[in-house]
Amino acid sequence: MGTTTEKEPLGWTRAAAAGAMAGCAATGPMTIAMARLYQRLPPDDRHALPPRLLTERILAPDGSAEALPAAVRADVTLLAHYGYGALTGALYPAAARALGLTPVVGGAAYGVAVWAASYLGWIPAAGLLTPATRHSARRNGLMIAAHVVWRAATGIAYDRLRLRPDAFTAPVPRDAPELPRRDRRALRWGLA
Repeated sequence: MGTTTEKEPLGWTRAAAAGAMAGCAATGPMTIAMARLYQRLPPDDRHALPPRLLTERILAPDGSAEALPAAVRADVTLLAHYGYGALTGALYPAAARALGLTPVVGGAAYGVAVWAASYLGWIPAAGLLTPATRHSARRNGLMIAAHVVWRAATGIAYDRLRLRPDAFTAPVPRDAPELPRRDRRALRWGLA
């Protein structure tokens, strides 16, 4: 049996799971881009970036998050940041399918759309941050560039996750040498 290289259509739950994994993984390059671009901001613009501001305002609207140790705030911010990447990544396959988006260009366009919907839409509507139109052009540029990196990486990762090589889809024989005797029950129930 040869290696499967064509992309097979995924059901919506598998596509959403693949999109979530891709979005989470793509948050890494996005975070690196944000950190590097942050260093290039003028001193007046080098205050907390939106992931931290949003995390703290959602979790502690009364400002009590400042009482937590800085390391805890940083960890919770990263967890929320990667979680939001996974959430919006889960939505990417439906958008890609509906709009015919390509992995890199379509993913980047989706990133700009997510940025606009977030920073011009739901975030100011929820009273968490002022709209992006009131932020400096450099900070907006940083966030837009980071979202382009994020979604381009999401598009590429999702595209790769759609590939189904035989190593992951080949049938598992009942006498597979890698399966100890006691795990044959798990095989019967589809757990191995």
